[in-house]
Amino acid sequence: MKRSRMVRYITTVLRENGDMTMQQIATAIKEKWPRSSPTPKSLSNILAKYPEFMVIDSAKSQGSVITKGTYDVNVWGLSE
Repeated sequence: MKRSRMVRYITTVLRENGDMTMQQIATAIKEKWPRSSPTPKSLSNILAKYPEFMVIDSAKSQGSVITKGTYDVNVWGLSE
Protein backbone atom coordinates (compact mmCIF):
# COMPACT_ATOMS: atom_id res chain seq x y z
CA MET A 1 0.00 0.00 0.00
CA LYS A 2 2.70 2.49 1.00
CA ARG A 3 4.83 1.73 -2.04
CA SER A 4 1.96 2.18 -4.51
CA ARG A 5 1.14 5.55 -2.93
CA MET A 6 4.80 6.52 -3.28
CA VAL A 7 4.85 5.50 -6.96
CA ARG A 8 1.71 7.57 -7.63
CA TYR A 9 3.24 10.60 -5.91
CA ILE A 10 6.55 10.30 -7.80
CA THR A 11 4.58 10.08 -11.05
CA THR A 12 2.68 13.24 -10.12
CA VAL A 13 5.87 15.10 -9.20
CA LEU A 14 7.56 14.15 -12.48
CA ARG A 15 4.50 15.22 -14.49
CA GLU A 16 4.39 18.61 -12.77
CA ASN A 17 8.13 19.37 -12.70
CA GLY A 18 9.51 17.45 -15.65
CA ASP A 19 12.65 15.32 -15.51
CA MET A 20 14.44 15.31 -12.14
CA THR A 21 17.44 13.74 -10.43
CA MET A 22 16.95 11.26 -7.62
CA GLN A 23 18.00 13.89 -5.07
CA GLN A 24 15.34 16.31 -6.34
CA ILE A 25 12.70 13.56 -6.18
CA ALA A 26 13.78 12.69 -2.63
CA THR A 27 13.49 16.35 -1.60
CA ALA A 28 9.97 16.55 -3.02
CA ILE A 29 8.96 13.41 -1.11
CA LYS A 30 10.48 14.73 2.13
CA GLU A 31 8.40 17.90 1.80
CA LYS A 32 5.21 15.81 1.49
CA TRP A 33 6.04 13.04 4.01
CA PRO A 34 8.91 14.17 6.27
CA ARG A 35 8.62 11.24 8.67
CA SER A 36 8.12 8.39 6.22
CA SER A 37 10.34 9.32 3.29
CA PRO A 38 12.27 6.40 1.74
CA THR A 39 15.99 5.91 2.10
CA PRO A 40 18.12 6.68 -0.98
CA LYS A 41 18.58 2.97 -1.65
CA SER A 42 14.85 2.29 -1.35
CA LEU A 43 14.01 5.20 -3.65
CA SER A 44 16.56 3.97 -6.17
CA ASN A 45 14.94 0.52 -6.10
CA ILE A 46 11.49 2.03 -6.67
CA LEU A 47 12.70 4.08 -9.64
CA ALA A 48 14.51 1.11 -11.19
CA LYS A 49 11.78 -1.47 -10.60
CA TYR A 50 8.66 0.23 -11.92
CA PRO A 51 8.29 0.62 -15.70
CA GLU A 52 6.66 4.05 -15.30
CA PHE A 53 10.11 5.56 -14.71
CA MET A 54 13.15 5.54 -16.95
CA VAL A 55 16.59 7.13 -17.05
CA ILE A 56 16.39 10.02 -19.50
CA ASP A 57 19.92 11.38 -19.28
CA SER A 58 22.86 11.79 -16.95
CA ALA A 59 24.04 15.08 -15.52
CA LYS A 60 27.08 16.33 -13.65
CA SER A 61 26.59 17.10 -10.00
CA GLN A 62 28.90 19.17 -7.84
CA GLY A 63 30.16 17.37 -4.74
CA SER A 64 29.95 18.80 -1.24
CA VAL A 65 32.84 20.03 0.89
CA ILE A 66 33.60 16.45 1.93
CA THR A 67 33.26 14.72 -1.47
CA LYS A 68 34.93 17.44 -3.58
CA GLY A 69 34.71 17.18 -7.35
CA THR A 70 31.92 16.28 -9.73
CA TYR A 71 30.11 13.04 -10.40
CA ASP A 72 27.42 11.76 -12.75
CA VAL A 73 23.81 11.38 -11.61
CA ASN A 74 20.86 9.92 -13.51
CA VAL A 75 18.02 12.15 -14.61
CA TRP A 76 14.68 10.31 -14.25
CA GLY A 77 11.53 10.86 -16.24
CA LEU A 78 8.27 9.18 -17.16
CA SER A 79 8.23 6.55 -19.88
CA GLU A 80 5.15 7.75 -21.73
